[in-house]
Order: sequence, then C-alpha cells, then structure tokens
Amino acid sequence: MTYDKYKLLDGHICVDFDGTLAHSVNGKAIGDPIPLMVAKVKSALDNGEDVRIFTARASDMSVDEKRAIQWFCVKHFGKILHITNQKDKNTKEIWDNIARQVVTDTGAMI
Repeated sequence: MTYDKYKLLDGHICVDFDGTLAHSVNGKAIGDPIPLMVAKVKSALDNGEDVRIFTARASDMSVDEKRAIQWFCVKHFGKILHITNQKDKNTKEIWDNIARQVVTDTGAMI
C-alpha cells in the first residue's frame, strides 16, 4: 500500500465551493477564488489529504458547470478534485461558510 492509500483511511475533507472556495455569484457562474481558502486547500493537498469539493451544485450540475469547477481545480490546485454533494462516514471535516458545528451526542451548538 502507498502512503496515499493509508491517508484515505483517515478520511477526507469536504470544502464548500460557493462562498468558501470561490466568491458567491448569481446564477451558475463561478466566482473568483478566495485566496485564503485556496491556500488552505493547497496546504492540505501538499500534506497528502484527500480534499473534495462539497457543493449543492452537484445535485443537478450540467456537464459545462462540472467542467468549469474541474478547470478551477486544475488552475488553482494542479489537479481535478472529486466533486460531491454528500458527506459519508469517511468525511472527517467540512469547511463551509454556512454550516455550524454541533457537539457530538449533545445537540449543543458551538
């Protein structure tokens, strides 16, 4: 097994797209990158993390829209990142501009 396969066992980071990784814009356009978050994603990738684009767009995304997000990834990260709208049992972190964290098994908001 390679190091990357071991890292996948640790889970993946889901990064929201609109308003977190790219500036929010109306419609299906893609906004300019948000430099601080682009740097955080690059750092995570450099550290061997499995980073995925986590966007509601994925539920009804056109081929052109998917290609635009893939192009954004290639331009800013040097590779295409997986695009999803679902978390799973291997999701270890979600970076999002809207979500709030809840303390496990308590319902208490942080």
